[in-house]
Amino acid sequence: MGERNLGQWLTDLRKALQRQSLSLQEAADLVNASLREFGYAFTFAELEGTFSLETVDGTESYDPPTDFRMLRESGLVKTSPSNRVGKLKKETRDQWRRRHGDASDSNNRGDPKWYHRYGKKIYLRPIPDSTVVTIEADYWKKIVPVVAEEDRSPFSDDWDDIVFTGALYRGFRNQGEHDRYINVRNDFLGLVRSRSLEDDVEEIAQGGIEIVREGSALEDDRYAE
Repeated sequence: MGERNLGQWLTDLRKALQRQSLSLQEAADLVNASLREFGYAFTFAELEGTFSLETVDGTESYDPPTDFRMLRESGLVKTSPSNRVGKLKKETRDQWRRRHGDASDSNNRGDPKWYHRYGKKIYLRPIPDSTVVTIEADYWKKIVPVVAEEDRSPFSDDWDDIVFTGALYRGFRNQGEHDRYINVRNDFLGLVRSRSLEDDVEEIAQGGIEIVREGSALEDDRYAE
């Protein structure tokens, strides 16, 4: 977790933007957008999670945790009972529609071997039977927004300056200060890139954000979702 909280970032943003009327909510919007931009671009350990579910006879769809963003590449694994342990295979929605059969027909039920995600639910096939199967999955969490003055970044304090710089360039953009927006955004992107190369920071395996050049196609503000 970071050292600086939203209240401190509010004070810093008011000073840097020369806008004492900036509200706590406005500062939170800027900070949260900054957190999402780099937080979803890289594989931070702070956003890793594991959940488990138990199958229910005749139930083909299940809800992931409320902080669920997406599954990790490891997919879903059956961990019990011992005679059903194994990894589920991923299929498409179209494959599932063609093969899952009549949900009300008990003959279509059995040991789940395939899965897919559709909307906010995870679907299993075959439809689980009366044997309760425990399934575990690794996933990426959503970033919890900062809201109150004492709220802090979920990432280490190494990223606090980056959080602030990302919020600052958005503040300049919102005020229509184009040159400052471009300069500070490039500063933000340079800081992100430098952090990913430091040996004393936990390795970041995947991801990246391109530096914006004035007049380029990347000048529009893209969010990493």
